[in-house]
Amino acid sequence: MAKDWKQLLLKSGLPFEYAVAEHFVKSGCLVWGEYQYSRPDETGKEKDFSYDIDANYWNGCSIDLMVECKYKTQPTKWFFLPDAYGYQNEADPDGFFHVGDQFVHKKFQFARGQLLDKKYLAPLCLKGVEIFENDYLETNIFKAINQLSYAFVDKLIGSFNEQLHTETFYDTAFVHVPVIVTNADLYLINKRTTISQIENASDITEVAEKHPFLVFRNKANGDLKRYNGKKLNDYFESIDKQRAIQYLNYHFQFEQFLEDMSELPGYILVMNHSESSNNYEILLNYIRQLIAEKHPEAIKRRSPPANYITELDNQLKEILKRKGDQKNR
Repeated sequence: MAKDWKQLLLKSGLPFEYAVAEHFVKSGCLVWGEYQYSRPDETGKEKDFSYDIDANYWNGCSIDLMVECKYKTQPTKWFFLPDAYGYQNEADPDGFFHVGDQFVHKKFQFARGQLLDKKYLAPLCLKGVEIFENDYLETNIFKAINQLSYAFVDKLIGSFNEQLHTETFYDTAFVHVPVIVTNADLYLINKRTTISQIENASDITEVAEKHPFLVFRNKANGDLKRYNGKKLNDYFESIDKQRAIQYLNYHFQFEQFLEDMSELPGYILVMNHSESSNNYEILLNYIRQLIAEKHPEAIKRRSPPANYITELDNQLKEILKRKGDQKNR
């Protein structure tokens, strides 16, 4: 009986979400609970959805970490198809770093584009499948991607609204980073791998490579584009749209801006969780590197909002207190 309740509790994912949240706090992030939103389901009925952890990191701009957790009680592997970075297919290896700086009042923005000689955080991947025991599933990965994809537009609109209407944030860039965190092993199938090579392989390493991070290229389908487009149109119709257009910093006209924003998020980061690794700190270090490369003046420009440091300090103290209580038991 004891084993049953332990397995059920772990399978619920709650202990895993708690562990992931603590790792983000230790890495310097403010962490809140799940982020809830509503949207029509497959039948058109309005339904509540959510992703697991809403976190924020401040480094001269606001880094919004949208975290969906996927815990596996049995040894599980996620396999993904490979894709290639490059200008021909317009892929951006840092695309998971979605910058919302289109309505800052002062004319500075993040640098766009990629550096071909740069060492990136992770390789790009496409469609994925989950394999455990003697079965496979596509739905778990698909659901995690959907949870983040449909929540994204509300976060984007929130950043636009702050830049347009809250004086404190007139010159603040908001960055949205959707992340799937899982304890499943992440594998990228080798390029040009054939069916016969898989059939004849004696070990996974002959046909796939294990990675701590992967960047999933998320191509918005028609339903997501329509959903995002309606949300964006409704928002701009509800405010002074002409004033917003005056502040718009974009390389195309307003209509094209709406079209491009409706296709987001274009990329989602997939990260392996392991108590023995430092993937959380690796991710935050990479984010700091991106800000230094693409928007160095942001670090000098802005201090955290009021009470940000106090709240972060309180979260860290709470973690240390719990660990102290555990040692004294």
